[in-house]
Amino acid sequence: MGSFAFYTNAGLTEPLAGNLIFEEPVDHSAVPDDIIIYYGAPSSTPEVKVQAASDPGVDQVVVSITDSAPASDHDADEITLSADGTDWGTRTPGDPLNLGTEVLSTVAEAKPIHVRSRDATATQGNSTELGLTTNNLNEYDQ
Repeated sequence: MGSFAFYTNAGLTEPLAGNLIFEEPVDHSAVPDDIIIYYGAPSSTPEVKVQAASDPGVDQVVVSITDSAPASDHDADEITLSADGTDWGTRTPGDPLNLGTEVLSTVAEAKPIHVRSRDATATQGNSTELGLTTNNLNEYDQ
């Protein structure tokens, strides 16, 4: 079976280890911090796909922001998700991102997830309590 996961590179060779990490600038500037994370699975035999367990092929594969320490430093609404990084003005911070009704295995089919952080704490240091998750998914042969 495939190993669908979040990866830090487009080649799907470096799994995201743990949560998202954003560093607050020393000058506390409000410049957004943008990264790209990829959701997918490297090639497998047979090739596979994931679909929402709730209604496969109909419901969306959804990526959401998690907060392992609610009411502490950072909140999920400091993170904005985008499929292509061009629609920041229309995306709502904290909202999930739909990836389509299925995600296919192989590097070419990986879904980029543009992640923008706007720190609201003005505290210098690293934020590590925010992460990504998907809705409940099932894996099928293609």
